Amino acid sequence: MNFHSFNPMFHFISIRRKRHIPITTKYSTPRSLFLLFLFQQNPSSLRSFSNISTNNPTKTQATPSSFTLSYLINSCGISPHSALSASQKMELKSAQNPDSVLKFFRNHGFTKTQVTNLIAKCPRLLLADPNKTLMPKFQYFHGLGIPSATLAKILSWDYSIWNRSLQNQIIPSINFIKACVRTNERVICCIQHSTHILRYDLQKVMEPNITMLRDQGVPESRIVRLITIQPRVLMQPAERLNEIVAMVKEMGFNPSTGNFILAIQVVSRMSRLKWEQKVAVYRSLGWSEDEFLSAFKVQPICMTTSEKKIKRVMNFFVKEMDWKPSDLSRHPGILMSSLEKRIIPRCSVLQILMSKGLIKKDSIIRTALVLSNRAFLERFIIKYQEIIPKIITVYRGKMGFEGLDAMSEDAGPALKL
Repeated sequence: MNFHSFNPMFHFISIRRKRHIPITTKYSTPRSLFLLFLFQQNPSSLRSFSNISTNNPTKTQATPSSFTLSYLINSCGISPHSALSASQKMELKSAQNPDSVLKFFRNHGFTKTQVTNLIAKCPRLLLADPNKTLMPKFQYFHGLGIPSATLAKILSWDYSIWNRSLQNQIIPSINFIKACVRTNERVICCIQHSTHILRYDLQKVMEPNITMLRDQGVPESRIVRLITIQPRVLMQPAERLNEIVAMVKEMGFNPSTGNFILAIQVVSRMSRLKWEQKVAVYRSLGWSEDEFLSAFKVQPICMTTSEKKIKRVMNFFVKEMDWKPSDLSRHPGILMSSLEKRIIPRCSVLQILMSKGLIKKDSIIRTALVLSNRAFLERFIIKYQEIIPKIITVYRGKMGFEGLDAMSEDAGPALKL
């Protein structure tokens, strides 16, 4: 007898290759693959295998029912391997309640993809009572003014909300946030930025940090904005936030300014090791400690730029534009611009205009780089297009720095600050 004809595991693997079914998951044990093979060949055979397995005293893992597996795959659209995993944690007795759950989601603005992803992450939702468990939470959030489409996106992304108590967890959290930010619009914005606020006792976690910022002299309006758009900053341990505040103040930030809050946000997102590595990158590229501190005070977000991008932008300006590293330290916002989409096209245009004597040597590069696309076009492209027709080609990136010499016998001096 041919080996292929009686070895079900080999046969399943052959089927997987033909159908491109992924096999490398944490549930891809020989037993799991064999069960999935049985179901794919004959769903009813899994029931027989289940009956045999229940008589095995050495069984350590629940055997999924063929109905549960079939429902998850065919009705919910879950992949076979995900369905196998889910069916080992729960069992559906009939389609009545699961059908009502799926109908609830469909009727309340959830897309097919959102429902599939939600059930894949939290299959036990199929056992919930739509009227007693799902509807009250949905109605509460909808009552805050969250549009159905937005609410569906939130509730399908963070499935843990469905497992939280409405009365004991969700409502107290929302009430706390609303008391701080005062409007439902800000509450909604806060939820959209971080659903984590619904997982904690905010009076214990967030209130001490809010009090500390007030004591430091941070204006109430800035605290409200922080709660609204970056609530997770205030959900870290009080000891950690105190250290960050002390560090930011030591660097010279004034608690009454907007950059003080921005600096706190940036530092909160980085470990001490990551911070030191990023500082080391700037120093390796020619910034002194004073220049780094000056740049960070001007634009704290420059520390969120990747090390790779920092090096690429710095190298471009030093090698191609003949800048000094200190020039960039005075305008650190440039480091956040796209090299391919903004910096190179605009600098190419400015370089040509300088070579033709159409703009002065002391043109402010920072201004040119922060202008809107429309403003840049009007000021530096449309204005000079009749004189230099090819300037639009340069701006669109079809002629790089290597092609600029062809447009002028004298490329002119490098662009300076």
